[in-house]
Amino acid sequence: MGFAPDPDGARSVALAPGSVASICFHDEGSFPFVAKLGVGEQRGTITVVTP
Repeated sequence: MGFAPDPDGARSVALAPGSVASICFHDEGSFPFVAKLGVGEQRGTITVVTP
């Protein structure tokens, strides 16, 4: 899966229905995201901490 720079961070390519994607975070922090769906979007934050 590819990511491209975006003024708001990074954006991914569109995923086909039923697809799975993953991303690895190397730094601690809070990372907001927006998942754009066919009829709307979901927003959230991923928080990364050292165990």
